[in-house]
Amino acid sequence: LPPSLSLHLSPSLRLPTGGHVPRVYCDQTNFAVGAIADDTRTLEAFMSACAPGSDDYLRGLPSIPWRVVDKPKPTDIKILLTTSLPSVPTQTAVVDAMERFGEQLDAWGVEVHRTAPDLDSKSLFRAHKLLSELAMITDPVGNPLKRQPGEKSPSSHQLACSELIRDIHRKILRDFLGEEPYTAWVMPAAGVLPFAHNPAHNKLDVDGTGYPYWQPLLGYAFQASTCGNPVVTIPIGMSGHLPVGAQVIGKMWEDEEVLAIANTLELLLEEPCQPPPIHINRL
Repeated sequence: LPPSLSLHLSPSLRLPTGGHVPRVYCDQTNFAVGAIADDTRTLEAFMSACAPGSDDYLRGLPSIPWRVVDKPKPTDIKILLTTSLPSVPTQTAVVDAMERFGEQLDAWGVEVHRTAPDLDSKSLFRAHKLLSELAMITDPVGNPLKRQPGEKSPSSHQLACSELIRDIHRKILRDFLGEEPYTAWVMPAAGVLPFAHNPAHNKLDVDGTGYPYWQPLLGYAFQASTCGNPVVTIPIGMSGHLPVGAQVIGKMWEDEEVLAIANTLELLLEEPCQPPPIHINRL
């Protein structure tokens, strides 16, 4: 699926590597991967069948089996709702859809707080960018002290600063989510509605103003992944003929709980989300 559509339409699970997900060819502490499925129940079935736990090859970590947790009732769930972030260009249609979702949550008896964590998005994005670059250049079989020809990997100082920024924001999110069970942060999956495939990565229109392609498309995608929090993306409704998705972000190491929360919310949603015809014709 084009990224502009899959962010909104397909339930997906994004987890930090090194825990429940298989070993991939990258630095495990600096990466997040996950599956896309038709619904959260399929995601859960996939994870319970395929999650192998940490690979002994990595850091001698013990295996982490997938836990079975109770499905919460709507009244058991606490949602910290963010309809938009100041740092991300966000279409009014996306904000309005998030507001409607918040009203639905209220009606279902979910405890909803309209708030946002106090993140320094600029410094966190810089750390995300550096850690992502480091993850992609890691060679586990080569000489760790030898640079490859033409390689410009981050310096030890840059890495230390990025890890410090990440640790600071992990604490911010940990304090934000608190200690209560079945608590999740919910925010948009993207700052724009699905659009026709744009392989040239031309600027995206946000309420009449053009922004660099990746800024509104993936501006909400790095905060949780950089800090190592599990994320489930679910469709929450339609804006006209276009689907709108939201991220359900849980506490570190509580992958099963955030998936259980997303499953409860998904079952409560009454409005079906369908791919727009323009995308169906292009697949």
